[in-house]
This record gives sequence, structure tokens and C-alpha cells, in this order.
Amino acid sequence: MPPSAEPDLVADLPLDQAHAFIGSRADYYLPRWRRASTGSRALGFNLAAAVFTLHWLLYRRMYRAFWIATGTIFAVLLVEQLVL
Repeated sequence: MPPSAEPDLVADLPLDQAHAFIGSRADYYLPRWRRASTGSRALGFNLAAAVFTLHWLLYRRMYRAFWIATGTIFAVLLVEQLVL
């Protein structure tokens, strides 16, 4: 039986441990994670992350992803300047 079909487990954790790990917002996140684990395509869309990607990465303290994205953008711009 897949983990998503098991009502007492969330990501291979018992439900009470998942609640303790997540904290006060567990009632919000657990149904979303269950939907995500079933492959549902209706997960939502984060407009701020789409429009302000680099700023959003910094806001979420995703520094490695920020530098990778910044380096990629810089490399593409550099190649464009050298080729054109």
C-alpha cells in the first residue's frame, strides 16, 4: 500500500510525530502534502515566487539556489554578449 493511502502515516512518520514536527500549521500542510504525494496537479501557484524569483529566494533564505540562478543568468547574458 503506498504511503499516501495510509491514513496514519505522513512521509513515513506517524501522524502524531508529523504534527509535532510541523507545529501549529500542521492542519494546513498535511492535506497539501497528501495531495502532492498522490500526484495531484492542483497544488497551487505562488505568484510572488514566479514574478520576483531572485528576491523570493533570498526571502526564503535559499542562498545556494539564489547564487545558482544568479550565476546562470549572468552566464547566459555573457554568452549572448560574446556571440552577438
